Amino acid sequence: MTDATPATATPSRRPLRYLPAGAALVAAGLTLVRYLVQGSGNVYTDVARTFYVKDELIGWSATRETWLWVGLEVIGLIVGLAFACVVGQLLAGKLRKSPPARGSWGERAAVIIVAGNVFLSVLGVATLAVPIAAFASGLPPAGAEAVLPDTAIAGPDPTSTAVRGGDPRQPTLEGAAAGTYRVVEGAEANLVVVQIAAGGETFDARFAPVTGTATLDPAELEATSAHLSVPSASIDTGIALRSQHAKEDLLTEANPAITVDIPRLDATAAAGSGEITFATKATVGLMGDSLALDAQGSVKVLAEAERKKLGLTASQALLVNAKVEIPLARTKLDPSDFDQPTVRVTARFVLQLDEKGGEP
Repeated sequence: MTDATPATATPSRRPLRYLPAGAALVAAGLTLVRYLVQGSGNVYTDVARTFYVKDELIGWSATRETWLWVGLEVIGLIVGLAFACVVGQLLAGKLRKSPPARGSWGERAAVIIVAGNVFLSVLGVATLAVPIAAFASGLPPAGAEAVLPDTAIAGPDPTSTAVRGGDPRQPTLEGAAAGTYRVVEGAEANLVVVQIAAGGETFDARFAPVTGTATLDPAELEATSAHLSVPSASIDTGIALRSQHAKEDLLTEANPAITVDIPRLDATAAAGSGEITFATKATVGLMGDSLALDAQGSVKVLAEAERKKLGLTASQALLVNAKVEIPLARTKLDPSDFDQPTVRVTARFVLQLDEKGGEP
């Protein structure tokens, strides 16, 4: 009877050796369920995914809340870790059956294997935190979009609707005062988003803060001019490593800013009370090059209630939406790194009248 006791005890302990691998496989399965529930098909994990929700005033607004959004790569890593845990336990089992001689290189290797096995076991169990944290972060509101929808207002055709100043057909920006308007730095409504398709995934790259000025005369809109700028190193793709690669690709050290200059509006059209659409040529300063590109968008005069909602103090403020397509072949970027020949830039910013005349 006493001889049978070890024989029954030893097998009962064996399954516990593979507990970390089992935990990792369970974590991989749960993470896969979360991935399927997300339904976005993203390759990489975003630990703080921002979404866009519809806003009555500004269109689409980035959420303040973020979500843990798992990608395929983390599922692969967890499965790989489970496999490593199994291999580690098999090696440890061989060492128990045939321990190396004391003081030999084999003994030193055995110590490393045992230490590595302990480390892998801890990681295997810890992987359960991934699906737990992902499910705990919840899901974005119904109707939220993972990438900024293409809702910029298309501008008029400059060849058919452009009119000169003083022409009675020219629209005016009712309610706007003539003068210099400055971008309200830090305004929540401000955004500059570049939508990129690369690596089989479509994602947004965001830049902030946007700075700049615009000079406007509501009675002669064609003379409107503007200069805008964003720091190129501020690019945020949602994935730290991807953002770092993007900074390197943009040559941010040599070209710290991305600029947009608009010398005039080539065409304008009324889009309602206190709102116009426009079409023009914009000069985009990117990676040391100046690109002349077509731009379209809208300008809306903000009413007092709308200014209060956005936290503005000036008596005059404008909400500007604009869109431009950048052909990658005209830039220093390698088009083969992308899935589409162009990237779409969407900008929205709030300007308020510089009532101090440029004084600090």
